Amino acid sequence: MDILIENMAGVISETSWSVVHEACLDFKRKDLDKKLGVKDLEGDIRSKLEKFSESGVLSVISGVFNQFFQREGENVRKELNKIICKYAPGQEIKNVHNAVSNISLDTQNISDICMKHTSGIISKMLWAALGIFLFGIFSIIYQTIKYLIYRFKSEESRRKDICHELEKNESKIKAGIKTELVKQFSQDASFVNVVSKELETYLSKLIQSNIDRVKIAIE
Repeated sequence: MDILIENMAGVISETSWSVVHEACLDFKRKDLDKKLGVKDLEGDIRSKLEKFSESGVLSVISGVFNQFFQREGENVRKELNKIICKYAPGQEIKNVHNAVSNISLDTQNISDICMKHTSGIISKMLWAALGIFLFGIFSIIYQTIKYLIYRFKSEESRRKDICHELEKNESKIKAGIKTELVKQFSQDASFVNVVSKELETYLSKLIQSNIDRVKIAIE
C-alpha cells in the first residue's frame, strides 16, 4: 500500500507540474507585440490546472493502478513457480498476464475514490505551492527591480525571466504536492479498504487460474 500511494502521489505531482510547464511555454510563445505580465501567466496556469483536475487526473490514476496490479501479478507468478518446482519439476508459469486476461478488475471504482481526493484538490494544492513563489514575483520590490532591468530587455527575454523565476522552484513545489497527497491517501480508510479488497480478489483469482494450469503427475 505504501508503495502504491508513493507511486500515485509521485505521478500526479509530475503530471500536474507539466501543466505549469505548458503554461510557461505558451506564455513565452504568445504574440510578442503584446505586453503580458505575471497576472496573464497566473490566469493561464489556473485555467489549465482546473482542466487537468476535472479531466486529466483520472487517466493518470488508472494508469498507476494498472501498472500496480500487473506488478503484483508478476510477483505472484514468481512465488507460484517456487512452489510448482517442488511438486511438478520442469513445469513453469512463464506469462501470468496472458493467462488471466479474463479476470476483471474494478479499477474504475478505485479510481473514482481517488478522484474524490484529487478532483479540485490537485489544482488548489499546486496553486498553493506555486503561490509561495509567485508572491515573490508579485512583490513591489521585485517588480521595481525587474522594471528597471526590463527597460533594456526585449519582450521575449522579459517573459523568459518571469517563467524562470517560477520554474527554478520546480523540485520544491513537486515535493510539497507529493507529500500532501501521500498524507491524504494514507489517512483515508475508505481508500485503503477498497484497494486492499480489490487486490485480494484479484490475486485470489490469479492464483487459482494459474494453479489450474499446472498438472501434477500422481503415481
